[in-house]
Amino acid sequence: MGKFEIYFDEAEKLHVQKAKSLEEIAQLLPVSVQTLSKWKNDGQWAEKRKAALRSPRTIAEALRDALEQKLEKIAAQGDFTAADADEMSKISCTIERLEKGGYSLLAATVEVMGRFGEFVKKTQPGLVETISPLLQDFFKSIEES
Repeated sequence: MGKFEIYFDEAEKLHVQKAKSLEEIAQLLPVSVQTLSKWKNDGQWAEKRKAALRSPRTIAEALRDALEQKLEKIAAQGDFTAADADEMSKISCTIERLEKGGYSLLAATVEVMGRFGEFVKKTQPGLVETISPLLQDFFKSIEES
C-alpha cells in the first residue's frame, strides 16, 4: 500500500476537521507538504473545510475540547471559582443548543469568539493585537458565506 492509501484519510481529517495546516500535518505524518497540497486540491479539502466550519457539530466539538482544557487547567490549579462555573455552564449550554439545532451558526460563533477574545485579553494581553484582526476577518467571512 502507498502513502495515499495509508495517510490520505487521516491527513484530510486533520486539515478539514482539526484545522491543521499542511505544514503541521507534514510534521505529524510521513508525507511531504507538496504531496499534501496535491491531495488537498484533488480531494477538495478547502471546500470541505469551509463546510465543516459552518457545521454546528464541528463547533460543538471545538467547544467540547475547550471545555476539557478548561477543566484540566482548573484541576491542575485546584482553584474553581464562580466565574469558572459560569463560563463552563455557558459553554455547555451552547454545545447543547448546537447539538439540538436550536442555535444559528453566526450567533454561536459570535458568542464563542467574543468570549474567547475576552479570555485572551485577560490571560494573554499581548496576543490581542494579533487575534483581533483575525477575529474581525473571520466574522466577515462568515457573513459573506
